[in-house]
Amino acid sequence: MAKRLLLAAVLAVGLSGCVTAGPVPVPEPAPVPPIVAVIQEKATIACGFLPDNAVVKRLLNFFSPDAAGILELVQNICSAVAGPPQKAYPRRSSTPTVKGVRITGTWVR
Repeated sequence: MAKRLLLAAVLAVGLSGCVTAGPVPVPEPAPVPPIVAVIQEKATIACGFLPDNAVVKRLLNFFSPDAAGILELVQNICSAVAGPPQKAYPRRSSTPTVKGVRITGTWVR
């Protein structure tokens, strides 16, 4: 009898974690700041390349968020992704960088 009682207690404790109160809420993605969206739009128009949100956010540390700074940032991104490949190591694929930030994203054209 004691073994059955112990077994019932162990099963009750073990299965108590399986009960949930309902569906688990899915977190919403963080909204894209307006300046990041503007830079992504300008880069897409200029060279057909959509840089990732995180890349643009990191690059904003080096460029001012005014019109001249945005233009310079977009020009740097476009020249980095469209520039000639490195000739020192022809077999290595290198990720383009601007101010030490690796430029990642997708081509949209």
